[in-house]
Amino acid sequence: MSNRAGVGRRIGVLAAGALAATGILAVTAVSGAGSAGAAVPDRFGFVLWNGSAVDPTGTTPTGTTVGVGGLGQYKVDFPGQAAPGGVVHVTAINSIPHFCEVNSLIVATPDEIVTISCFKAGGAPDYTPFSLIFSSSSGPASTTAGAFGYVDSLPSGSLVSQFNSAGLGNSVGHTGIGSWTVKFPGLSTPGQSCVVGRSSACET
Repeated sequence: MSNRAGVGRRIGVLAAGALAATGILAVTAVSGAGSAGAAVPDRFGFVLWNGSAVDPTGTTPTGTTVGVGGLGQYKVDFPGQAAPGGVVHVTAINSIPHFCEVNSLIVATPDEIVTISCFKAGGAPDYTPFSLIFSSSSGPASTTAGAFGYVDSLPSGSLVSQFNSAGLGNSVGHTGIGSWTVKFPGLSTPGQSCVVGRSSACET
């Protein structure tokens, strides 16, 4: 069994960029080469938790479960999606400000298990609905499928896991308190529109 932890944060930085974050860093970059499909992950899971049950709308694979532990503690089990790498993003869904963070990714063959903690504004643990996505990719992608990359990094910049559809090595540099530079070589595409936040994205 192996454990991989990451904070659920999503940002697109298609060559070099910086972001403010705390804890372990998970970053995804997507660029379109005429296709929004990019690289299809080898393993993929998505779940929508409505606060009391798994909402079947969009949830995949079938049989995905959410277990509730202590206050604000959840365990998500994606059946059949075990993978030795990958990245995860979690977003609280609440009319009152809340946020969630990923504690761990656990390979429990054949399943992928994600544990998270959720909080209300100010940092007190609390229950909340959320959405969570997990994906893992390996091997170079077709050049006609667009470009895709991710990194899961320790605060020091050391990579826990990564993927680059161009087959090149990504890198993370810690440039100051709350600041990192993430580089995805070979994935540069002009004209990105980025939104940075606790669950952020950037696409062309």
